[in-house]
Amino acid sequence: FSRVWHHNASSVPVNMVSRRRGTWGPDDKGEDNSRNLFNRVYSNQYSPDLGNGDEASGDGFTYRGHGLIQVTGKYAFREFGKTQNPVMTPLEAVQYAKSIRGAAMVSAWFFMPFKRCYICADVNDFEGVVLLTAGMRKLPGPDKDHDGKGDGDIIAYPDRLKRWEQCCLVLGAV
Repeated sequence: FSRVWHHNASSVPVNMVSRRRGTWGPDDKGEDNSRNLFNRVYSNQYSPDLGNGDEASGDGFTYRGHGLIQVTGKYAFREFGKTQNPVMTPLEAVQYAKSIRGAAMVSAWFFMPFKRCYICADVNDFEGVVLLTAGMRKLPGPDKDHDGKGDGDIIAYPDRLKRWEQCCLVLGAV
């Protein structure tokens, strides 16, 4: 159950761990080390856009990914909480996201009003949706997928596109 609803240390990408290693290593899988890892990689030093405090604040672990799509960061939970109840705190929003209903609600909120994915989805712009949800992260360098754009590639784009096409087939949304 916990692997589906919130991040744990085994779900963190290897490249994130290797870039930000210090208090956590690949052989450290215990609860205390998970706290150290999340507090480091999601601190304001490494991820300032998340709205978390410094490593010592504990925000990285508290506001790690929750919900069906792993919404992450104090800022996101503050904004989500406002849509549920004007006086809901970020911490209360995290607790709500741990419930089945809350996990679905925070995920729907992330895609629709927060990231405004409907703008791209309404015109079947899959790349636009990926760029919005991935925070405009692209691999630097040449145009490896040879699409003629010469602007680098979206991280794991071919795999994302394949999965999207499979979902469309299953849902009859071709």
